[in-house]
Amino acid sequence: MKRILFSFFCLISIHLNIEVYAQDTVTLNGRIQDKGGDPVLSATVVLESVTTSQKYGTITDASGIFEIDKIPKGNYVLSLRCIGYVSKSQKLKMETNRSLSPITMEEDVRILSEVVVVSSHTRVKPTGEISVRLQGNPIAQGKSLMDVLRYIRGVEVFNNNILVNGKEGTHIYLGDRKISLQEFQSIPPSMIKNIEVFPNAGVSFGKDATGGVIKITLRDERGVLGSLGLSAQVDKHGFIEGLISSAVQYQKGKYTFYNNLKTGLGSYRNRYERKDVLSSLTTMKEVDIEKKERAIIDNAGIKYQITPKQDISFYGGAYWVWNDMEQLNKTDGVRSLETQVDKGFYELNAGLFYKLRLSAGKESSFTAKIEYLKQKSSEDNEYRLSREDKGHLTQKLGYLEFEPRIDLNFSNGNQFRAGFLLNQLRDNNRMDGIGNPLLHEIKAQDFKIAGEDYSPWVEFSKLIGQKIYLQSGLRYQTTNMRYRDRLYPDADYSVTHSGIYPNLQLQYMINPKRQSGLSLAYRRDFSLPNYGYYSPIAIYQTEHLYSIGNRKLRQEKYNIVELNYYIDRRWTITYRLRSGKDVIHIMTHQDENNPLLFYTRPENAGSLLQNYLSLSYTHRPFAGWNTNNRLFVKNNNESMPNRKVHDTSFGWSSTQQFRLKKNMGFTFSFAGETAQKRLSYETGAVYGVDAGAYVTLFDSRMYINFSMTNLLHSKNELITRSSNVEMHRIDLSPRTRLKLSISWNFSSGDKIKRSQGGIVKSPHRENPIL
Repeated sequence: MKRILFSFFCLISIHLNIEVYAQDTVTLNGRIQDKGGDPVLSATVVLESVTTSQKYGTITDASGIFEIDKIPKGNYVLSLRCIGYVSKSQKLKMETNRSLSPITMEEDVRILSEVVVVSSHTRVKPTGEISVRLQGNPIAQGKSLMDVLRYIRGVEVFNNNILVNGKEGTHIYLGDRKISLQEFQSIPPSMIKNIEVFPNAGVSFGKDATGGVIKITLRDERGVLGSLGLSAQVDKHGFIEGLISSAVQYQKGKYTFYNNLKTGLGSYRNRYERKDVLSSLTTMKEVDIEKKERAIIDNAGIKYQITPKQDISFYGGAYWVWNDMEQLNKTDGVRSLETQVDKGFYELNAGLFYKLRLSAGKESSFTAKIEYLKQKSSEDNEYRLSREDKGHLTQKLGYLEFEPRIDLNFSNGNQFRAGFLLNQLRDNNRMDGIGNPLLHEIKAQDFKIAGEDYSPWVEFSKLIGQKIYLQSGLRYQTTNMRYRDRLYPDADYSVTHSGIYPNLQLQYMINPKRQSGLSLAYRRDFSLPNYGYYSPIAIYQTEHLYSIGNRKLRQEKYNIVELNYYIDRRWTITYRLRSGKDVIHIMTHQDENNPLLFYTRPENAGSLLQNYLSLSYTHRPFAGWNTNNRLFVKNNNESMPNRKVHDTSFGWSSTQQFRLKKNMGFTFSFAGETAQKRLSYETGAVYGVDAGAYVTLFDSRMYINFSMTNLLHSKNELITRSSNVEMHRIDLSPRTRLKLSISWNFSSGDKIKRSQGGIVKSPHRENPIL
């Protein structure tokens, strides 16, 4: 606690010193817009002294706003430049702080070919991030937000995962706050002003930001802004899922209210065929899983502007989920283990976010966030194997997060950020045993998993001219994990993980007009095991195989180097070298008490050296056609005692949008990867083909989208091998789906600066199952 208070007072001291210095200078701010009143983002703003030729510069943000501070009094020439617009200049006399009226820039008709029209929606900033304006952008018509991402340079959506430059672990922010993928999917594109993509996340984005970052800014409108949506999915067996959603924001005076609501029900089926060679026993198994689910998810909040420089937000949410699951196993055509689970789950969460805008440069601020959530799940389990047994599982979780930070952005392009993050988790589990000797690992459990993170960090970046950008960051992470067994105290265990993790990035814009540049990034990273991986609760997949956690897991550590060459607006080459140690794999073992029983368990089993190379092409060849494509090759070298694996795989993704009319078009995507071999498993080649069509009606207020996912697809194969064990699984689940989505977008009111809603980040329990 002393270290925390010391860090906090140091940050406040920095702020006070900067405030005193800033009083000796004058400040200039304003907004740049196009003819339609939309912001011109990433425009270069330069203020040059008439007498000394000294220059002060910056670039406009996503709202077209700029601010230059620490300007000596005198006469200046203000120059504005932006790709696709006519440059503009005017004389200014700076004697006091000045706020200019909105400045309108005109499009340069001499160079506005069809390609440049597209690039006016997309910009690569000197700092490396990619900014995409959705207002008026054809890629946003008639699509979900996940579909829109498919057309953004360097971004892919594959198997419901978002990849940035081929990297998983993408974080999503709504304004200043991180949100979940589920909440991201509930935001209609019509409510979004622009999306920013950060290919290499700095330490300021948090300890888990191992991939890229996607940041959303909502539209600027007073009054009511919202959307109503209805969607349904079917497959060859019939109904799968139906959802109703609404997203509404209302602004009046100093208050902003918002509410996102989603409710629905679903019926899901998975089917597997597997061949298990367990020691001397070879069996053919069929697994059928049917799950019915109902859910209500609601997030709401209010934001109040205390003063022009201060605002505070209160937000929270509630989730209710009920599902019934039945699993039937057949061994050599004969019924074997049958499982039925009736589960109820709820979550309540709340958060508070405070922001103080500082006068030490453009968009400088001090912020503090505190969030708390409570989860509870209750399961009634029924097992049928030679007899009927019933058990009950209760899980209760509490999670607290506190993060103060300071962001200082100076007119010379320098940025300083610092803060610290505190997390606390408490996970209580209690399960009844069943006493069936054939399922002997389903036994009474009563344990608690607790942990705390303490993570101070600092980050500095510098923009040199408009071509060179440097960023360096450092994070110190300490994590304490404790396992307490109330039934077997001898099993108690605790472990502490700590380390220093640097992050460096260099960006050089070779030709800003062509958006050509180089980006080099280094990151020392770590990955903590999911808290579900520590759990000793056994989950039976068949009567001969169960999965169980490992309370003695260590954190994984990685070193990552990435080089991006942006050839121009269309082409990007990415190379990445990734090395890791103590990498967690799900390993298979023979049960010590039963030679015909096996189990899987997560273990820090190996090391990794991975080479990755990709070529991406994003373009609009002509009016009505948008294309986003990637080819890549991965080379994995993994090792563990007595085993090494060397493997090379190739992959691709291609997404096309064709606009037939102004309000109508269709889409097509194709993605896949060749077979892969890893230390703990092998997969067959995978591929999938999606297609869809959309139409917008009533002046783009109604969107109708019809899609066919996995129109053609592979039969996913998974093979796991270890001593005396081989399991070959084929996924036969119905994956071809037809989906119809209808949304109605509405708004009313005058344009103002729109605030962002807050959503509490929820932890997700993972089970160690292959």
